[in-house]
Amino acid sequence: MKSERIIWLLVALGVLVRLICARGDPWLDEIWTLVLIAPLKSGFEVFRNISHDNNHFLNSWWMYQWGPDANPLIYRLPSILCGGASIYVAGHIGRRTSPAAGAIAAFVVAFAFPFVNYGSEARGYSGLVLAMLVAVDALDRAMPLFGRVESHAELRRLSWIMGVAFGFGALAHLEMFMGAFTLALCAIAYVSLVGAPGDRIARLRAAYLFFLPGVALLAPASAATAAGIQLHGVTIGGVLRLPDGFAMGYGKLLVALAGLPARRRDGWVSISSRPSLPRPSCGAGRLPFTPSLA
Repeated sequence: MKSERIIWLLVALGVLVRLICARGDPWLDEIWTLVLIAPLKSGFEVFRNISHDNNHFLNSWWMYQWGPDANPLIYRLPSILCGGASIYVAGHIGRRTSPAAGAIAAFVVAFAFPFVNYGSEARGYSGLVLAMLVAVDALDRAMPLFGRVESHAELRRLSWIMGVAFGFGALAHLEMFMGAFTLALCAIAYVSLVGAPGDRIARLRAAYLFFLPGVALLAPASAATAAGIQLHGVTIGGVLRLPDGFAMGYGKLLVALAGLPARRRDGWVSISSRPSLPRPSCGAGRLPFTPSLA
């Protein structure tokens, strides 16, 4: 089909763009990952001996296998491949609406800056994007089948596809937990608002069963995260403990990104007033240096 060929062409062009962008020396967070894994004695320790927000499990494991002196393109190869696969999955999702929608979806994922950036750096975001797209595709195909007895086998197949996406995505980047929660809310909203009210209980039960494999396959990332926190606490960037006012400052940042008005004690003000954010204080870190963009 013509639309299929267009999507594959966009996949090829998108991978080429990512290969071009993946040239050059490691940048800040990639170097930081190399520093985090340097003291480890085995690849398994990636999953239990680093409790840091820059430890994206699969990416850190991959970089550990190649050692500290590998070509940066080798470190970035999984992200490049996941980026190419994401282009195809996005096009596949769009094609269910129309060939044009499929081409547009593939084009956006192929060339939009965030996707190109994620697909050309040695971090976990590209795997996360791919996992979310696969999970969205599986859920989108499954929701119309909830509550239909004749669709039990297809629902079970789709549930395991989404479950594998959940498990892989969480090991790629812990933001997958938020993505899984969001998809669960979408499913609940769908079965509550769409279809005959009399079938609602059956559809809710089908949705519950549909998410069980995903919940089970989130367990490895959950266990690795819990082990790291138990042994080493939580480290975010160069901050060993969250300073006072961090939550308030982060909340103001989210408000600013959303373009919403900020609230003061004397009432609401325009976001153009640029609410000040508390500057985190970095203590003596566990790392030999404290990378900073400042």
